[in-house]
Amino acid sequence: MISAAEHRTMPVSELIHAAPLWGVAANDFWYALPLLVSSSLVYAGTRYEAKEDIVRGALRFGVWVAAFMLVVFAVLYAIITFWQ
Repeated sequence: MISAAEHRTMPVSELIHAAPLWGVAANDFWYALPLLVSSSLVYAGTRYEAKEDIVRGALRFGVWVAAFMLVVFAVLYAIITFWQ
């Protein structure tokens, strides 16, 4: 187990190579992709009628949702990592 002090100084490249050690839960993130795409398209489709506006709105909404999910993930990861 890596201590909190060692973890703070770990380069990103080593953290990425340690990804298989994260376990099966890393595969669960792939379920978020179709959920994000479908919810973005439905949300944009209810607001706009033109196809170009729907795609543009879906991309904008998708970016907002993905950013929110990343912030929540980062906060939870920080709590889990540094709460020792």
